[in-house]
Amino acid sequence: MRMLSFIAFFLFSLTLAAGEKELWRAVIPPYLLRDAAPVLTTLDVVSVTEEEGDTVLYIWETAQRAALLADTARSLTTRQLLLDGSPAYRTLDEMIAALYAVEQKIPDRAKIYTIGKSVEGRDILALKISTSPAENLPEKPEIVFVGLHHAREWISGEVTLRIAEFLADHVADMPRIGSIVAATELWFIPVINPDGYLYTHTTDRMWRHNRRPNGDGSFGVDLNRNYDAAWVENGTAHGAGPFSEPETRALRDLVVTPDGGTALTDGARGLISYHSFSQFLLYPWSSLSAPAPTATLMRATADKMVDLILSVDGAAYIAKQAYELYAGPINGECGEWFYNATGQATAFLIELRPAATDDTAFALDPLFIEPTAQENIAAALYFVESIIYDSVDIDTDVNNNGIADYLEVPDALLEEPDETVEEPEEDMIEEADILAPDTADPLPDTDTRPAPHPGSDGCLLTVI
Repeated sequence: MRMLSFIAFFLFSLTLAAGEKELWRAVIPPYLLRDAAPVLTTLDVVSVTEEEGDTVLYIWETAQRAALLADTARSLTTRQLLLDGSPAYRTLDEMIAALYAVEQKIPDRAKIYTIGKSVEGRDILALKISTSPAENLPEKPEIVFVGLHHAREWISGEVTLRIAEFLADHVADMPRIGSIVAATELWFIPVINPDGYLYTHTTDRMWRHNRRPNGDGSFGVDLNRNYDAAWVENGTAHGAGPFSEPETRALRDLVVTPDGGTALTDGARGLISYHSFSQFLLYPWSSLSAPAPTATLMRATADKMVDLILSVDGAAYIAKQAYELYAGPINGECGEWFYNATGQATAFLIELRPAATDDTAFALDPLFIEPTAQENIAAALYFVESIIYDSVDIDTDVNNNGIADYLEVPDALLEEPDETVEEPEEDMIEEADILAPDTADPLPDTDTRPAPHPGSDGCLLTVI
């Protein structure tokens, strides 16, 4: 029976175009999980669960690649995307509740600020994570993470929020995470466009702009074309002028104030603005083809972030100057404004998954939320450490096991094996053995500024 199933599967695989990826559901019994483990490390595993003692994996692969599991899987079938019971994107109310949940989980290290109001009067919330979040600590660098400039790019808000949630979950039990929080002031704005985001849930999933009434019967301004960075008029799409929109002014006033007053931050050193889609890591300038003064540094940092992302789950991002994305200027863009306004502090615009070519990719299947978040958590935390140490040469794999240290959760937090499976102990393998290796070596105490993690060549580059 098993051979017949494999033959049927093989014949089906021949009908697919070479290189065409699909979502596969593989059910592997516990006594074959150890045999499957070497293959699984080479596949794009989206999620892992357990059902009645079997391990159930969702895999994003071609039929030919998925066939590598044919000898160890109890069943191996294709699945439609947007499965019932799959992870879900959070609504505006749920995103707000999650922010407050982080504040409540680590009240001594997290504080929510209202940094502005949207066009329709909704609060724009920023979560600050620091050892003293109610104070401004001028000796510590400040880094800002922003999502949902464009309302339909739901994954951008989830990634921004999940970085903050990861810090809250592990600031106390992972010394390297504790050290990062101790050395910095981190700001998270998952939903800078709350009106537009709500509108995508209630009315138009593909809505991009805010909800500005334009006076001609149309609505909306593209917030990522409304910053004071080579701003140009484009009908109503770019707004009436630089910072005409309260949402962009909220970020401006977090970082700098136009009248020279005191902003909530003092000399922000870095910013990542998340978008989707196409898997690019972009740096200034966006309006000019010429390289920015610190382009070499930004490219070196971006290349390391791309390498980290690839190492986590095999997703290939491409680093390039933002101008090169369209082979032409992007005017009024957030990263270029931040770069200019802060005296050339490093700024990145990250286009998240998928690597696709049509508008359907804005609705990234929720099964890919967690993999996208994990790979970008690693990249974001490296980015933060590069600012802490004024260096791109950061050792991100102290124990040299091929896994980014930032994601190595302590063994005590990993799920225990199923005690009810009646198989010999030597033939069993925990789910954690596939996806999470042993914990990294201990790092400095969380209440002290961490020591550098230099690479083998000792090369240091200064972040300006």
